[in-house]
Amino acid sequence: MTATTGEILVEQSPLPRALYSFGRPWPEFNEGISYTDTFRCADAGTTTTLIEFYSTSYKSSAPLPGWIKRIRNGQITIDGEVATDPDMILREGSKLVYHRLPWQEPFAPRLLDVLYEDDDMVMRDLCNLSLEIVGTIYMHIG
Repeated sequence: MTATTGEILVEQSPLPRALYSFGRPWPEFNEGISYTDTFRCADAGTTTTLIEFYSTSYKSSAPLPGWIKRIRNGQITIDGEVATDPDMILREGSKLVYHRLPWQEPFAPRLLDVLYEDDDMVMRDLCNLSLEIVGTIYMHIG
């Protein structure tokens, strides 16, 4: 190899191969998640429907049609029973659970390559990672 004037000659060496990998492959979809609320009526003389509760309490999660679809899809339970009627009147103290369906999350490394290991150290391959998120597995549980 020769270098022209002003260039620094750098010899390219092949990347080391992994001795082994550990971890589990990232699933195509996470396991979904459930959000729990206990309904508390603001005024004793008023009634609140299921759709009123979700569309006003969680506006940033979905617009009104989105909440109607989720309710009709059976994604909400009230006191353990599936609720599919958006106009159902809520009772004081009812336990509401919204079951968010599984979704595809951004890639995060779950399989880690070990390039070198001895009694004193372990060298992992971080070349392909733009960001290592320590202790975080997004919403995927398990």
